[in-house]
Amino acid sequence: MTARALQASKELLARLPSWRLLFQGRCLVVTNTLGGGVLMAVGDTAQQTREMHMEVGRVRDWKRTGSMFMVGCSMGLIEHYWYCWLDRLCIGRTMTTVLKKVVIDQLICAPGIGLWYFIGMALTEGRSVKDGCVEFKEKFVEYTTASTPRLSGAEADLGLLPYYPLPLRSWLFARCVFVCCTVDTVLCKQPTINFYYLSPKFCVMYINVVSLGWNTYLSYLKHRGNNPPHHLAGQQS
Repeated sequence: MTARALQASKELLARLPSWRLLFQGRCLVVTNTLGGGVLMAVGDTAQQTREMHMEVGRVRDWKRTGSMFMVGCSMGLIEHYWYCWLDRLCIGRTMTTVLKKVVIDQLICAPGIGLWYFIGMALTEGRSVKDGCVEFKEKFVEYTTASTPRLSGAEADLGLLPYYPLPLRSWLFARCVFVCCTVDTVLCKQPTINFYYLSPKFCVMYINVVSLGWNTYLSYLKHRGNNPPHHLAGQQS
């Protein structure tokens, strides 16, 4: 059934030649850049929707979503050139090459892109590079393990408990997404199931789409504990 669905998708895309232009030449850079920004904004929108649902009076912060979009665009651009460089550095389809890509990606790109995320968000908020570095240092363990701290009594009273009741639940969810968007994506030239129908030029876009859940977690991690905007009591429309 899955094979038939994938084949049907291929046939549908084959009938739409215009979409291929988005993944060719200079258009590929633009596609990866904007794709990273849009999906980062979608992740933040999902997280804010959860927060608004659980906290009465909370309103959507569009400035925050805009910041996520801008930083996401910059991350998409970085990832585009990173994977181009990684493909040139590690040529071949052997398991040794695959493992080399995974190690390089996890040791360099993963922490590097995380550091840039916090720095970029700090800059869009009018803070300094140092502030972003300090925040990344404080949340480094949570970022690398995709965990959440225990909620305080106040947070539990606000109704946040159902969404983040245990570090283990969050760890299992975010870690699964993290593995999909790192380990699997650096294998984009290998004959794996996930990439059987994909060309290497779709690697960054695949990362952006699969990591949508991870983007939601990043939004939570970055803005946890911030003072959100609320409707004022008796506010006139």
